[in-house]
Amino acid sequence: MKKLLILIFMVFLIFILVGCVSANELGVENEAAAATPIPTTPYPALTTPPQALAGNATGISAGAHHTLALLDDNTLWAWGSGTRWGWNEGSLIGDGTNENRPSPVKIMENIASATACISHSLAIDNDGVLWAWGNNVMGQLGDGTSYSRYAPVRIMDDVRYAVIAPSEEMSHVAYSSRSFAIRYDNSLWAWGSWWDESEDFRWFDIPGYLGDGGAHGSREPVMIMENVAYVAPTLFGGYAITTDGVLWGWGRFSRSWEANSVLYPVQIMENIALVHSNLNTAFAITNDAALWLLGPEPRWLKDDVIFATGDTAIFFAITSDNTLWAWGRNRLPDHWRPGPPLGDGTTVDREEPVKIMENVAHVYVLGNVAYAITLDGELWAWGNNGGALGSGIIGDGALFVWDDIEDHMWEFAYDYIDGHEIPSGIRWLLDNDGGAGLRLSPVLILENVVYVTANYSMFDHGWIRTFRTFALTSCGSVWAWGENDDLKQGASLLGDSTTEQRLSPVRIIGNNDAGD
Repeated sequence: MKKLLILIFMVFLIFILVGCVSANELGVENEAAAATPIPTTPYPALTTPPQALAGNATGISAGAHHTLALLDDNTLWAWGSGTRWGWNEGSLIGDGTNENRPSPVKIMENIASATACISHSLAIDNDGVLWAWGNNVMGQLGDGTSYSRYAPVRIMDDVRYAVIAPSEEMSHVAYSSRSFAIRYDNSLWAWGSWWDESEDFRWFDIPGYLGDGGAHGSREPVMIMENVAYVAPTLFGGYAITTDGVLWGWGRFSRSWEANSVLYPVQIMENIALVHSNLNTAFAITNDAALWLLGPEPRWLKDDVIFATGDTAIFFAITSDNTLWAWGRNRLPDHWRPGPPLGDGTTVDREEPVKIMENVAHVYVLGNVAYAITLDGELWAWGNNGGALGSGIIGDGALFVWDDIEDHMWEFAYDYIDGHEIPSGIRWLLDNDGGAGLRLSPVLILENVVYVTANYSMFDHGWIRTFRTFALTSCGSVWAWGENDDLKQGASLLGDSTTEQRLSPVRIIGNNDAGD
């Protein structure tokens, strides 16, 4: 079973790590099966702009307003916004400038993996050298300074894995900006969240962020642990699995500001096969496939699980027969209740797991949208399909526009959700509960997909905003959809050299026909 868990997990983490992951509490005990019909909506018409970059991608990683792609020739490419608002130093793109890039530009060669987040990016080359660029106000680059960088700078050698911790945007600063790396000798290193008492960063003074025993962070890598196989940072700390299968944790095990911090790694559980964290959730799967919710006290959730993810009070799990289950809060997402609905076609909270789909290989929670990839490569999505953003982030061709003139009422592009006309009562509910454009059950978006990621941010007080989505196909094409210029900078953040909002997938990289 342990080999099966590792195999399935590794298939969907090929080459690229997605940073921006974190933890808190959710889930309900016990299991049940309530079958939900799966819609058969065909995926929308696809578009290939003439400027799509030729080549085959092997991995993608999305920050909030820039995106990285790794090609099969080991070149690293980037596009999107050159800087974040309020940050005038450093380049998100990494091409030596802070200019916006409307289409992919080559950043580096000889690269094995890369990861992007809100404020900065990391890349590991084929020689094991770790490179970093972007904003560095909190020492998140790890070069020993607080100077932001316009191009990649060398950080450390002999690195096999690197990841960026999840961040909240606060006062235009990437709150909790931290980076982690595992070297070939299995030592775990961390840096970032540094602040000087003379500067106005006192809200970052949360002991245990790095796990090194300090409260002020570090501007250069410090060793945290030895014999580490994998690390999963959270918003306020992190978890690590050692080579003997023991789970360790540090920092705050709850999002609550009243929670106590653990300054150094402490042992949590044994016989762990997998640990995973998302924006407000962290969990572990044991060698016997038992799923545990991580927090102040680990709590058993379900057996026979090979993968799981979720958000605050929302939980998704794939069992060994590749069935996707969901339970927890099932209300419409808004600023104070982030995350997608469960996908069972209702807004009824579920205390026990309900069946969402069969034949599922992987599931993702990306802001207020959930995505599932089936064993045959179909990409399905549900959740917020625009709302206040008008972004069409699900990619099914639908759009719902926020009208902030008419008393914050929603104005629908058409009066149907999942093929059904919206009754007036439901329309009022959607209009007044922040869920316009919601897809309550999965809709088919794209075929031959092996990986999906999204540009999204977590703001103060837990509000999550999803901007746009990127999908990688089995033939190396990268497709994108959603908002294209939400910063109002004239930047093409999708990478298609336009500022047009895309309601259905448009090809960014690759020359193969639609469907690959």
